[in-house]
Amino acid sequence: MNARNARLLLVGGILAGTIALDQGSKAVARTTLAGTGIHHVVGNILVLLYTENTGGFLSLGARWPAPVRQAIFIVLSVIILSLLLVYILRARQLNTPITVALALVAGGGIGNIIDRIFREGHVHDFLKLGIGLLLTGVFELSDFFVLVGAVLLLFAR
Repeated sequence: MNARNARLLLVGGILAGTIALDQGSKAVARTTLAGTGIHHVVGNILVLLYTENTGGFLSLGARWPAPVRQAIFIVLSVIILSLLLVYILRARQLNTPITVALALVAGGGIGNIIDRIFREGHVHDFLKLGIGLLLTGVFELSDFFVLVGAVLLLFAR
């Protein structure tokens, strides 16, 4: 197998895995958590709380008019992710760690775009983490994959 086919297989596998895990977990959250309140799984360390977020990270833009949100969170995101995928697949000098990191970011982004297109502009968040005074906002696996990809990019060489 040549390097290009190996990269295509690696990126395709990461995209398929991240999207499947994200969409599967959101389907479970919708059917088991929606309308049931807060569930403390491990004290305040892991909390399940179903929310529908029309905004971006930490609900940024949730109060913007729907056409503006759609333009930014769907159209602009599709353009950016398309360019990212073309870059991942065509750049000759990407090493494996950077390829994995960028594919995780793309997979997470695609998971959220799927929600926005098929769930009336909402992303379905359901996880919250906290240790002491350090608390996250409510998020989902797409957000987690984007964060892991971004952290990997910081350390990849």
